Amino acid sequence: MAYHLTIVFGADAGTVYAVEDGQRCSVGRSEDSNIRLDDEAVAWEHAVLVVEDNRLYCENLSALGTKVNGRPLTDRTRVVPGDRVELAPNAVLTVGSDQTSTSGGGSMITVLALIAVVVIGAGFAATLLWNVMLKEKFAPVTAAEQSADWGGTYFRLERKIAEWTEEKRVPPELGAAFESAWRYESLGEQATAHKAYGQLVKDMMILQDPVAKDKSFAAAASGTGRELGVYLGTIDSEDPATMPWAGDAAHASGLVWFVRTRHRLSTPKKDTSKAFGGI
Repeated sequence: MAYHLTIVFGADAGTVYAVEDGQRCSVGRSEDSNIRLDDEAVAWEHAVLVVEDNRLYCENLSALGTKVNGRPLTDRTRVVPGDRVELAPNAVLTVGSDQTSTSGGGSMITVLALIAVVVIGAGFAATLLWNVMLKEKFAPVTAAEQSADWGGTYFRLERKIAEWTEEKRVPPELGAAFESAWRYESLGEQATAHKAYGQLVKDMMILQDPVAKDKSFAAAASGTGRELGVYLGTIDSEDPATMPWAGDAAHASGLVWFVRTRHRLSTPKKDTSKAFGGI
């Protein structure tokens, strides 16, 4: 089985490296590194990843330290698809594989969504979905959207989802589906990513908002998406570290707009001229 290591930040964001069984992959600033990261916070020889018996392991080689999903490595550690290998704040690799699938998380969220629809109202959700999908399908891609800090915003929202999951305010399947959609897009699998984001757009019409308990994510979201703009760096804020930008409500709204926008931006080119007919 081959594993895929995707660079998240910097000029090389989106670059994917394949590591197969028996291979050793060094990571660092050295020109001899298999994965070279041009970041002063990364050591010359920072870490090494190796695949043995179809299992991927990571070992830290630097005094600066390496983390997997936020936990410092103390010895060689197995990593699996969906894990994040963090060498520095802006030097992060995500792990994928040939066998990664989005079907499990998406289907579970759909079941939860169908249960919650009784509370929110199927008619309202269907109308809102139709309007949102029509707007997203034909809205143009702006220069600001293309150059924005999507990687940093993704991890900001991912951490917030993990916090909500731990507090049992959202189902764990939400984080899994969000991570899967981003991973497929990072791997260049646009059609699969577009479908995954589209499923999330639908789910957020129904899933209960972590703050506004009587509303869905989509119903509680702002009408402007300004929160997402602040996170992306396309909108200036006097103090983005304070409310309302750092609060749960802002993150929930930002998540909705993130998913909507990535769904639109991940539309395969061959589908951009088609009339709306589902995703």
